[in-house]
Amino acid sequence: MKTGEMSIGKVVVDTSNHRGMPVNYWSKLCVDRLMQISEHAPEPIKQQALEYKQKLHFILHYYMLEAIKSYQTTLKGVLNNAGHKDIADGLPEPEV
Repeated sequence: MKTGEMSIGKVVVDTSNHRGMPVNYWSKLCVDRLMQISEHAPEPIKQQALEYKQKLHFILHYYMLEAIKSYQTTLKGVLNNAGHKDIADGLPEPEV
């Protein structure tokens, strides 16, 4: 019986102090997982792929930011309805 091998790929650990990671971190991580460009690809194809990857990053970044804003609107409504307007008003804007 032959044993198979499996790899999860490169593991990276990033940390922050007293906050979560900004939207740009997550959108870049997502694009890097979705799209990989071979070093050996012909230059015109590589350039086209890099441009597409940048556009994809911009789109993901925009909609992630919109999702966070939408969630914060919901959270502020819940806090306001529970009588915690002071906490709702103190929620930070999402970090780009």
